[in-house]
Amino acid sequence: MLASYEVTVRVTQALPSEWSLIIGDILTNLRAALDHALFSHATSRRRLTEDEEKRLQYPIVTERENWFGAAAVPATATTPRQPRIESKRDKLALFVNTKVLDVIEKSQPFNNKRMPAQSDPLAVLNSLVNHDKHREVRVVSWLNEEFTIRHSTWKVEEISAPQTEIVDGATIARVTVRRGISLPWQQANLRGGQFDVLTGYGPSIKAPDGSYLSARLAMNVMVKHVERTLHKLKRAIS
Repeated sequence: MLASYEVTVRVTQALPSEWSLIIGDILTNLRAALDHALFSHATSRRRLTEDEEKRLQYPIVTERENWFGAAAVPATATTPRQPRIESKRDKLALFVNTKVLDVIEKSQPFNNKRMPAQSDPLAVLNSLVNHDKHREVRVVSWLNEEFTIRHSTWKVEEISAPQTEIVDGATIARVTVRRGISLPWQQANLRGGQFDVLTGYGPSIKAPDGSYLSARLAMNVMVKHVERTLHKLKRAIS
């Protein structure tokens, strides 16, 4: 006879409150490092107006047409005329030299051939920084990353354990087992002692799009990516 059970958790240790602040600082500093590199180069070439100083920041673009611009879409019988998309590349060219512009263009998420533009480290950084401006980046207490039944008194037929945010009472797995049939006068022990469960978990960021990112891995990837970009900018400037 098949029977299904839900495995739930009880959280006894609260998430350290400083984690969100630390991650928020890392994100802000990475974004600021890119902006300052661009700002320093631009101000070395000419004096900026107050408005230019406020608006100038390192571009992070996921759509190719937003970088190169696109012609206005003519009106039709059912839709009004759509305005031309202004070229971010042309605007940036007013502030930087050709070599720096080339480095910045190559770093854009839409040029990433290995992954979707939205998953590019700079795109993730930008979205998290924008999210952090309005509220704290949410760091999940724990994220269920691995689930194993090391021992069961019944034969395990199926395990479903998708990534799940671990909060008190959360269901982290559903297990289907095959167990013997108890006769009417027999008492089946259906609680406790039947499973020896091992689960792996870790602190993760809940990104604005709802996906989960390992906090440590995401920070390491973004730091290294920004470092490489800054090194390329330095070579282009010198």
